[in-house]
Amino acid sequence: MNTTKSCMNWFNEYHPEFSVILYRKPCVYIEEEFKKFGEILISNIANMDEMALLRVEFFLDELHGDTNEEEVREAIYKLIWDLEARVHLTKKHCFDLHDKIVGKISKVWIHENSKSILTPYYIKYIPEEYEKENLTGDLASILWQYRKNKRMFHYLLMLYIYELTLKMQVIKGHLIKYDIARNGKQSGTALDIIIMMHQLQYKEMNEEFKLYNKELSNINYYHDDFRLFPNNHHLRKYCKY
Repeated sequence: MNTTKSCMNWFNEYHPEFSVILYRKPCVYIEEEFKKFGEILISNIANMDEMALLRVEFFLDELHGDTNEEEVREAIYKLIWDLEARVHLTKKHCFDLHDKIVGKISKVWIHENSKSILTPYYIKYIPEEYEKENLTGDLASILWQYRKNKRMFHYLLMLYIYELTLKMQVIKGHLIKYDIARNGKQSGTALDIIIMMHQLQYKEMNEEFKLYNKELSNINYYHDDFRLFPNNHHLRKYCKY
């Protein structure tokens, strides 16, 4: 991926129709077009910058204010309710994933005091009633939090896959070394058991890798991070943890 492009640039390149709908004057409602707009917004919000989110808010407000048709207003409300529901769902996914992987990754990624994973995003536990009260009717907050949660989930998946990739490379190196030590044949010694244990460990990690990598691939986030492309430099650094 060309690192000179932002994720918003990539998004605009892949979905030019979104900006056409968003910036068209006068603002008009076309049922199929609005449905497509909602689908793109929901599946690609992680790529959107502050200006794009602000423009989405203005667009929906303008569309709502310019019509007396119940059908149009209902379509807008349904989209906002869907976004609001996804805020809570994606946040739950973040917490669930965090709890699954926090004990499996290197301490270098763990906050020393809170024992939670260090991330570039701030997420705290908030009582569900309080959170819903603060989200209701606040479209800007809904958009911002949904984007944050999508990016957070992507980050946690990326971090875990990065760690799995490096761990698997370390195990692979050990397997090659041990197999050379026994000349590629069963030795009838403890070395055979060590190799078998490493093979089982590698298989388990590979299953985890396939599972979580599939989830990561399903997120439309045109993000460029070194943890997406681990190499020998990262492997050497990992071995020093």
